Amino acid sequence: MFGLAIAVENDTLLIGAAFDSSVASKAGSVYAFARRGGTWQEVQRLQAAQPTQAATFGWHIGLQGDTAVISAAHVDLVNATLPGEVYLFDRSGDQWTQSAMLMASTPKNSDLYGSSLAFRGSTLVVGANGENSGSRGANGDSTRTDAIRSGAAYVYARRDKDWVLTAYLKAANAEAEDGFGQAVVLTDEALLVSAPFESGQSRGINGDENTNGAPKSGALYVYR
Repeated sequence: MFGLAIAVENDTLLIGAAFDSSVASKAGSVYAFARRGGTWQEVQRLQAAQPTQAATFGWHIGLQGDTAVISAAHVDLVNATLPGEVYLFDRSGDQWTQSAMLMASTPKNSDLYGSSLAFRGSTLVVGANGENSGSRGANGDSTRTDAIRSGAAYVYARRDKDWVLTAYLKAANAEAEDGFGQAVVLTDEALLVSAPFESGQSRGINGDENTNGAPKSGALYVYR
């Protein structure tokens, strides 16, 4: 699955191969390329400091300057999996070195933490569309397990060299199987989070979010 995820900026290209099994079955890896004189050259293969089986490292990639963000979402569509992680790499010259690993505040199996990423400025957003808490809104109880695969998004801020969790987001109408966090997009003005399996039957903007008459019609949530 070379090419499952791609991030490019100027003369740097990162390509995910989440099912790479060179170290352990489906542990995953990311290939770093540099453009020199109009030619792309592979300079390094990135892996977690401790690769694990079925981690699917390289599921999503973010790139900004000399910092790369790589998720290992532990994606398996059949079996239960570990919760997932997100890795930060910093570059010096051509060499990328792991500098941090992030996990959900209450990691649970099959969270799919890292199923999506958005990285902009000093803000990082990590989607976990398999997360199971039935809490709603911001900064609720992440220990709950009463809404299977309702999904969540985690917002981090970079402060000096550390990444600090600033918000744990759930849909205002979170329900089982919504998949909130399947995709996340971050702009200078807003955060967008998708829930592709949400079943509300309202149309347009800010309709009745408590209806369930259109199974898997999907919804998009905007935060400012």
